[in-house]
Amino acid sequence: MRFHYGPIPESPDFQPQEEGWTPLVEPSVTVFTWLASGVGIAVGLVAAFVWAASVPNSTVVKVSVAQGQSPIAPLATQLAIVLGAIALLIVVHELLHAAVHPGGMFSGRTILGAWLTKGLFYAHYDGPVSRERFLLILMMPFLVLTVGLWLVAVVLRPGWGILPAWSVLNAMFAGGDLLATAMIAWQVPRGAELRNQGWKTWWRVRETVLG
Repeated sequence: MRFHYGPIPESPDFQPQEEGWTPLVEPSVTVFTWLASGVGIAVGLVAAFVWAASVPNSTVVKVSVAQGQSPIAPLATQLAIVLGAIALLIVVHELLHAAVHPGGMFSGRTILGAWLTKGLFYAHYDGPVSRERFLLILMMPFLVLTVGLWLVAVVLRPGWGILPAWSVLNAMFAGGDLLATAMIAWQVPRGAELRNQGWKTWWRVRETVLG
């Protein structure tokens, strides 16, 4: 595993046009970010509605203030907790992507990065991946942190704590993952492999399917 600050790094040994790869039809980083934000907001609203409809009191937020105490202190503490929870959620989200990379998150080809000028965090795999594995990588955080946490709440009925907020926020963060999943599922045939060169995604069909 490596860490990188800035745009997704390119692979100097990967020459997709010379090796018969086809570029995925995808928008620029800026357009993709705006589209992903819209998808994330829509999916987050759906997730919030599902929680409210199926798990009683899951959307109730309480802020208590002791008698005679200024409300600023507890609100500041609540804000710090919320920001810390969001930061932790981002880390867990990206680690879940990396966990299903070929070779796992500790593979030498796994790169965790932050592209703050674009507001993006990523878990990049510097190598070819089968179509099915690529889709699993994209969907894993949504399946675990949004759908999985909701299923835990429905089945086990634990104290809610941060579960509903994490589930809904992760649904919003997964907007880009869901958008990329739809583009790949629509454009790339079964039996293909994919690889990123920086931001750009390429694919080709091979006789030997990768894991």
